[in-house]
Amino acid sequence: MADRVRMNSLSLATVTLGQSPSFWAAGTEMLRSKSLDRDSYNSGDYFNAIDWTGQDNGFGAGLPVESSNGSKWDIMRPLLADASLKPTADDIATSNAQMLDFLRIRTSTPLFHLGSADAIQTKLSFPNSGTEATPGVIDMFIDDTVGDDMDTSLAGVLVVFNASDTEVSETITDLAGREFVLHEVQADGSDDVVKDSTFDAATGTATVPARTVAVYVEKQAGSITEPTAEPSAEPTATAEPSTEPTATAEPSTEPTATAEPSAEPTGEATATEAPTAVASSEPTGTASSSTAAAASAASTQGTDAPSSGAGTAGDSASVSAATSTTPAAGGTGHSPLARTGATGVVLLTAVAVVLVAAGALLRRRRRA
Repeated sequence: MADRVRMNSLSLATVTLGQSPSFWAAGTEMLRSKSLDRDSYNSGDYFNAIDWTGQDNGFGAGLPVESSNGSKWDIMRPLLADASLKPTADDIATSNAQMLDFLRIRTSTPLFHLGSADAIQTKLSFPNSGTEATPGVIDMFIDDTVGDDMDTSLAGVLVVFNASDTEVSETITDLAGREFVLHEVQADGSDDVVKDSTFDAATGTATVPARTVAVYVEKQAGSITEPTAEPSAEPTATAEPSTEPTATAEPSTEPTATAEPSAEPTGEATATEAPTAVASSEPTGTASSSTAAAASAASTQGTDAPSSGAGTAGDSASVSAATSTTPAAGGTGHSPLARTGATGVVLLTAVAVVLVAAGALLRRRRRA
């Protein structure tokens, strides 16, 4: 069973370490089986289910459906009944761990996804291939010393796929003198067998155990694998925000003289105090004309301006009505007093025009 587990991992590794996007059938990293069903699309969950807990891989569930498998039942029956062919939970865990290591190698090593056909043709080769190749063995070399630098930490990657049942030693003369070591994921990984793989720099020979995929890497000269400095825990002085507002940003807290009523209030009101509502609603600068009109109208009608609680309820209501709608700079006033003042001016003007016209008419009649 251990040999079968390694062959499953080796088969998946040929896809995982390829340059194109890689896909696995769901559960194959966990030795998933459909009990030899050759066409399970209509076999239901009984044969297609995946045990994600890793306790059962599905082998030996029973003879698969007759429609696609009946002609092979006589071959399948004894195999499915053989308990030695069914992996244990430990076997499933071993396979899963080995495949996770290959995924870590692929994702952490840019040379396994060069990204273009030109880069692949420039950097990728298969030494010792052809009629002289060792049966069951594939050597794959990715050379980052030619073409564009795709991985600033590595000068190259050598992968030896040994599907044979014996240890092999692959001599690649072009790699003599280069320093390859086992990939750190495998050196620290779950598979103890691959850790026996070696590389002889003097001859360029890689020695790999049976049923094993060994990934070797060569570091670039002067490559840095650790950060050059610890990140700063304190912000720089220029990054600190200002805590004090500038003088120009401070709002004015004192009302201007032009915002006070144009006439002295009468009655009990204190002459030196202006209505607080008018002062607080105006920004620094010249008060709006509508506010001045409201204050003028209030003074001509003899309305008392309240001060600190002084004045009648009617007075307070009048001032409140005048000040609660006082707009900010650029706004429009709509207070009752403002409207009264403007209307009075219009009426007086109209009366004057009528009187002048009437006088002129009377003088004409007298002359006639």
